[in-house]
Parts: sequence; structure tokens; C-alpha cells
Amino acid sequence: MDHLTPAGTPNEVAEAILYAFLASPSFITLPELAQETEGSAIKLTSYEVATRLSFLLWGSVPDDALNAAADAGQLVSREQIAAQAARMLQSDRATPVASVLHHFYAGIQPGSHWINNKDHDAARYPKFSPAAYLASMTELDAFFQEVMFKGGTFKDLFLSNVAFVTTPPFQPRFDR
Repeated sequence: MDHLTPAGTPNEVAEAILYAFLASPSFITLPELAQETEGSAIKLTSYEVATRLSFLLWGSVPDDALNAAADAGQLVSREQIAAQAARMLQSDRATPVASVLHHFYAGIQPGSHWINNKDHDAARYPKFSPAAYLASMTELDAFFQEVMFKGGTFKDLFLSNVAFVTTPPFQPRFDR
């Protein structure tokens, strides 16, 4: 048998090829191809800056305006990059990335105390309801978006006097 003849069914061969693409470092990462150096660092091209900025703030490829800025060489200074970042943060495309960022920062993931909220001590917390989880996550998302998109600082995450309140699916009664 010829060593170039694939072994397996057409579906198995297609699966192996797809796996090779998906596991390839050039598919998983965004390679820098620039050759110019600045000290010991590689100076990114405008296109590489546009790609990094877009994936950082939107989790997707650059839009037409960002590509046009890269074409015009307008992503070389800090001020130019900051102007594009400010424009991009005004887009609704930045909101889901902000949620992912704060969920990562706050440790909101499967298995964490945020998600595993069914095991609370009912004797100690008799008014707690797992139904409150969605409302609390909505409030937390809104707070982080407020800090991120309204010019807040890291310090605001701890010292802000801003809060968001949603209507919970239950009506708690606070006995005095």
C-alpha cells in the first residue's frame, strides 16, 4: 500500500484533518510576523495591533474602521491606539467581553461558590433562595460594565457607592 494513501473512512480522515487544523499553533494563537525590533522587543505592525486590539476588546476580527486605520498606518502611537480602543469600547460588541473579564476576575465559574449556590445552610440563611442567583449575576454584570465603560478605575470595584438593583423573582420579608 502506498504510504500516501489515507487509512480510515472518509469521515475519519476528515476528522483527523480538522483536528490538525484546530490543534495547529497558528490557528490557536495570533502570530506576530513583524521583523522590526524596538530594543529587545518586536515592534508590531499596524495590522497586528489592530488584530490584538480587536480580539482583546471584541473577541473577534477587526471591523472596517480598524482595518482602515491599520491601512493608513494610524495604529503606531499610544494616542492612536487609545483613540481606537475608546471607539471600540463604545460598541455593544465590547459588552460580552467585559462580562467574561469580570467573571474571570471574580472567579465566577462552574464549581465556584458563585455558581454552586444550592448548598447554603437553610437554618443559617432561611431567606436565601437559589432563584436569586440570576438577579444577583445581572446586578454584578451591570456594576462591572458601569465601572469599565464609564471611566471607572480598579479602585472603584471596591470603593464605588454605585449599585444596580433588579427585581428578584421573590419578595423577601425582613422582620424586625
